[in-house]
Amino acid sequence: MTDKLTWIELSRKNVEHNLHLLANKAGGVDKICAVVKGDAYGHGIDKMVTILSSLGIMKFAVYHPEEAFKVRAIAGPQALIILLGFADNAYISLLARNQIQCLLLNRDRLKSIHAAIPNEEILSIHLKVDTGMNRFGLAAHEIPRFVEEIKSLPKIQLTGAATHYANAWNLTQTSYARMQQSNFDKALNALKSVNGQLVHCHINNTAALFNYPETTFSFVRSGIGIYGYFPSIDMRNKYLPDNPLKPILSFKSRIVSLRGLKVGEHAGYDISFEAKRPTRIALAPVGYSDGFPFAHSETGAFVLIHGQRVPLIGRVNMNAIFMDVTDLEGVNKGDVVTILGSDGESSVSVYDWMDWGTPHLYESLTKLRSGICRIVV
Repeated sequence: MTDKLTWIELSRKNVEHNLHLLANKAGGVDKICAVVKGDAYGHGIDKMVTILSSLGIMKFAVYHPEEAFKVRAIAGPQALIILLGFADNAYISLLARNQIQCLLLNRDRLKSIHAAIPNEEILSIHLKVDTGMNRFGLAAHEIPRFVEEIKSLPKIQLTGAATHYANAWNLTQTSYARMQQSNFDKALNALKSVNGQLVHCHINNTAALFNYPETTFSFVRSGIGIYGYFPSIDMRNKYLPDNPLKPILSFKSRIVSLRGLKVGEHAGYDISFEAKRPTRIALAPVGYSDGFPFAHSETGAFVLIHGQRVPLIGRVNMNAIFMDVTDLEGVNKGDVVTILGSDGESSVSVYDWMDWGTPHLYESLTKLRSGICRIVV
């Protein structure tokens, strides 16, 4: 327990549980590349890399160079770290020196990247293949020309190839994913014919690990599954009974104010809540600036206090939420409010948040304020 007013707890036990489940499906822990971009999906990159490294993870994917350097400092020199995003040329020498492998998203930067690499360094790259996402990468027919260009740039070493599914979580529309798999196979064959065998080939994310496990290749880039969620409600409904992923994050605060309202009195902005009975309200110092969405205002949202569901009332503030504790005995200032997580037999998850108007699972987690204290339990 902490004396802080608002904090996040990370369950090491649940990380280990999820990792074991995913590794069993992928063919071993060495087949898991942990995606820790977006501050580890809002969980805290420092804490998560420390936990995952201690559990045997030696492959990590990030988006920004700053994330890559953090992971290298924690995971050590032997870890494989892949930069999935763009890097300004000013970072290239540092990326090469730290042996960060970079996903090449388009061909037009090859020469400028090569020029930025110090003469004594080699930058390993994974080619991003565009198989139908139409976001970044090269099409299969561009590969021969790309490989010829690479051969003229000795400080760049092609060690891998990757692509990304557009809808791997869709259980009813599978033809597009199959088309992407076929396109990736063609691209790999083209690369092999002009470059030889690559060390790292990867396409699967968490969704594809469950829906298309046969396309694991070198490893799986798993993000949301490590953190204990399925990528969609449909996937949760299909796979959860036999694959009980467990959310690892709990979001908690404390009651800092208690007061009574008479019938007809209001609480909060826009006087949107009016007491229809003598009402006892509690406040917790957390709001939309901390990542608790304003969209949850007046939607039936609840938190947990003393293991019981307690309804929110009024509007979510930037730094406060109102709770109706009239029907709950023994509530006092300082009592813990569970915003995400479990308390006794009750729980609240991001799936509940989606029911209350938060449209996207990943967005909910990544918006949790990075400055909130994170504690490993």
